[in-house]
Amino acid sequence: MRLPRPTHKTLLVTVSGVAAAGAVMVGLVLLHLLVIAMTDAALDDALDARAAPLVRDAGAGHASRVVSDSYAQVVNAHGTVVAHSPSAPASPLLSRSDLTQALDRPVVRDATLSGLGDRARLRAVPVPGRREAVVVATSRDAADIFTTRHLHVAFVLFPLLVLSLLGGASKLVHATLRPVRWLADEALGAARGRRARIRLPPGEDEAAELAQALDSMMLRVRQVEDREKTFVEQASQGLRVPVGVLRGELRHAITLEDRDEIRRSLRLASAEAERMATMTTDLVVLAHERSGTLDLDLADTDVHQAVERATRALRTALGVDVTVQGEAVHLRCDRLRVEQAVTYLLANSAAAGAAHVQVAVRRHGEGVVVEVADDGPGFPADLLPHALEPFTKAQGTRAPRTAGAGLGLAVVAALARVHGGEVTVDNAGTLGGARVVLLLGSTSGHDRGPRAITASRPLTLAGAAEPDHAGTAQAAGEPGRAEAVDQEEPVEPVGQ
Repeated sequence: MRLPRPTHKTLLVTVSGVAAAGAVMVGLVLLHLLVIAMTDAALDDALDARAAPLVRDAGAGHASRVVSDSYAQVVNAHGTVVAHSPSAPASPLLSRSDLTQALDRPVVRDATLSGLGDRARLRAVPVPGRREAVVVATSRDAADIFTTRHLHVAFVLFPLLVLSLLGGASKLVHATLRPVRWLADEALGAARGRRARIRLPPGEDEAAELAQALDSMMLRVRQVEDREKTFVEQASQGLRVPVGVLRGELRHAITLEDRDEIRRSLRLASAEAERMATMTTDLVVLAHERSGTLDLDLADTDVHQAVERATRALRTALGVDVTVQGEAVHLRCDRLRVEQAVTYLLANSAAAGAAHVQVAVRRHGEGVVVEVADDGPGFPADLLPHALEPFTKAQGTRAPRTAGAGLGLAVVAALARVHGGEVTVDNAGTLGGARVVLLLGSTSGHDRGPRAITASRPLTLAGAAEPDHAGTAQAAGEPGRAEAVDQEEPVEPVGQ
């Protein structure tokens, strides 16, 4: 049978009790030793008081007081007992070695003496000016009885003291853990939705600091949950339009007999499928970046050359005049991801109606800055604070039906972050329109050496269709297919 795991309170009380018991035991032992030492000191003081007048008499040449003492001797250097009390033996109480020492300095020891029993205390004091020593002794029976009684009292007090300390330790642990239990109840209530925040206890002790930390953590968790919920809702909303169009076109194509009409309907369905695939891939990139699992193929890259490669293929497709400024600037980064970011920024400018786009590449500290400015209408003032958030869109674009889902700038910001950089947006561009500054750092939080891109994809325009798709897109408004898109207004491109 498996025993239940002890609680922290039980462990604390047990440890405190064992420590208290050990401390009490050590304290009682030390106290007993102190009592023994004090008893011996009292016996020595009494013996010294008895020996003092005897030493004076022996120094004067007479030993009358020795005879009247309870137990005393005067011994000369030859070991001869010069005088002794009636209760003391006529033979010397000191051994030869003890006598030799006693002629120079006092000697104290326990001994077995005739008439005093097995436990006796003996003190020998030298007589000044004479080669003699005065020896006095007394029984230890009274002192032994006192120390024995003290030991008995200690044995009785020990369990009482231990129980008292255990009770005090239990109360102390209970009082100490009370704030922890209160915080646990508060956190459990917040987790189960009974309350939105953790109530902070009064005071500024460790419990208050812990409560404040838990409250901050719960607040961050709720914010993350809210963001994730909003993200999922927006993703579902964004995917519903292309899925509806795709479903409507396919259903419509099934009913058609004219080959041109079928081809036209299938082209529109293909465009919506591509748009949906692009949106899904963008969502995957954002999800990997949030979880820290977006893999990069890091290598030494000429960023200026990567920007040129991205713009060269887009000038004709977008119908925008793009100029690239700057010189070769090298950085350890993922070239395909950098080209993807530039592609999104150029497509964003084109979708906003810009005719000219200027891209500048320059060194910035240990990183590289890619600045994209256009002559479009710029970002609306109310959109600027949220331009880098997913599914942020503006109205009034050039091609509403083929516009993206508002993920482009969010993906660019995510790619900047995994490269140790950031993105800023404003309307302070040199061409009078929007400006996006992409900063790529010299080191990346994901720099674990060159590795394959496990979430790679072709660099397509986010949500942009081919020119012929743009024309067929208007056919989505034909009668009989309006219900396929749930009667919703088309989404707009990212940011502008």
